[in-house]
Amino acid sequence: MIPVRQRQRLLSLAGYAPGPIDGIEGARTRSAMEAFTDGLPRRKRDDPEGALLRHIEELSALVPRLPADLVRAIFPRFDLDWIGPLNALLSEALITDDRLPAFFAQIGHESAGLTALEEYASGAAYEGRVSLGNTIPGDGKRFKGRGFIQLTGRANYALIGLRTGLPILSYPEIVSTPRIGAIVTAAYWTENNLNAIADSGDLLQLTRAINGGLNGLTDRKNIYFRAEKILLSAGIGKNA
Repeated sequence: MIPVRQRQRLLSLAGYAPGPIDGIEGARTRSAMEAFTDGLPRRKRDDPEGALLRHIEELSALVPRLPADLVRAIFPRFDLDWIGPLNALLSEALITDDRLPAFFAQIGHESAGLTALEEYASGAAYEGRVSLGNTIPGDGKRFKGRGFIQLTGRANYALIGLRTGLPILSYPEIVSTPRIGAIVTAAYWTENNLNAIADSGDLLQLTRAINGGLNGLTDRKNIYFRAEKILLSAGIGKNA
């Protein structure tokens, strides 16, 4: 039997929503597993966990390895040296070809067109934000937005640090490096079941899940359609 936390992670990667990846067999985890099982042919329902593992393997084959020049066509100021970490991020978060436009719409906006892995603002605006876990003086600036997805707040740094084993709670500045920023972004994406929202096609819900509101929605939409068009012209995507 697959341990609960691993099963939750696999369900999240597959585009189901098991809730928090916490190792607790709660109602949302059971519901997600049931939804996956219900979609299986009857002959495969006797071994749903084995089917889930095989499904993940099938999805993994749909994660493209993007050339740097293609990414730069979408984001003209993209640093070509980031292509390795970016492709590692896509693989780790299981960003299949169909999920790429929604993914790029979000991280593209958050990272200013894949140019900034640290928020330009000081982070002082987050000081005292209990919703972000910023309860200690200085937390606002210390845990400002970083990484491709702009991880923000003590609570998020603590959780993603725990999930990845990286010392980002003690050394938050390392999230601004491409390699660590990619690992952190993949973990955050999976932890929050964002593939399920990306698969639904609901850009508003995905934006709210990442931003907490709809800030930058127009830019996110523009990136989505630009990425979709360029990727399709390269033969990547569901209509390619």
